[in-house]
Amino acid sequence: MGQNATQTRLKRLVVVLDPSSPEGDTTAQLASALVGEEGELQLAVLLSGPEALSLHDYAESEGVSIKEAAGIYLAQVSERLDRNGLTSTLIDGTDLAADLIDAVEHAGAQGVVAPAELAARTMATKRRWAALPFPVVVVPARAA
Repeated sequence: MGQNATQTRLKRLVVVLDPSSPEGDTTAQLASALVGEEGELQLAVLLSGPEALSLHDYAESEGVSIKEAAGIYLAQVSERLDRNGLTSTLIDGTDLAADLIDAVEHAGAQGVVAPAELAARTMATKRRWAALPFPVVVVPARAA
């Protein structure tokens, strides 16, 4: 006997956003659908690596720190999602798999949703990704 959708629905996810992608909101929108109205999302943005180049450019042009630029981006994504149960975090490390484990544990989340481009760039250490103790949903470009 199968469980119904409300019994198997994820309740809390970490959502890795890529502000350098023109489809940055796609990942957040899919994650929002996965947890439903009652679920919670922790939006995470990377402060280093190729994903952060647009944040660094924005910070430089506006005369703000990278953390302030990330905060502005997260606020914009949160506003566009227009939902309750949102928190955010900044990831500033060189080992994305380890950073995601920390983020998931800190948030009490059940998994991660990440854009395909980011996952592909960081999958050079496939063993690290395979060893993650939670599911990672990879969102293909133009999934929304």
